[in-house]
Amino acid sequence: MIYNLPIWNWVVFFFIYIPIVILWVAALVSMITRPDISGWGKLGWTIFIFALPLIGALTYIALYPKEAVEMEKSQTYRRAA
Repeated sequence: MIYNLPIWNWVVFFFIYIPIVILWVAALVSMITRPDISGWGKLGWTIFIFALPLIGALTYIALYPKEAVEMEKSQTYRRAA
């Protein structure tokens, strides 16, 4: 069971697997909620992120345009006001 794991397995789990899963989920949520990507574009990115989870998520985040970040910030400010 999980209680019999040596300490290095726990270290790898918490410092490698958990951040990768968080990155993967963040990329998926960010991509799905973007209004500037069409339905087919979202489908393509979703397939790419599911097929190659780490590479797909890193590629999506690296190619994420700065305009989209600014657009999200302005939408957040509008919701808060």
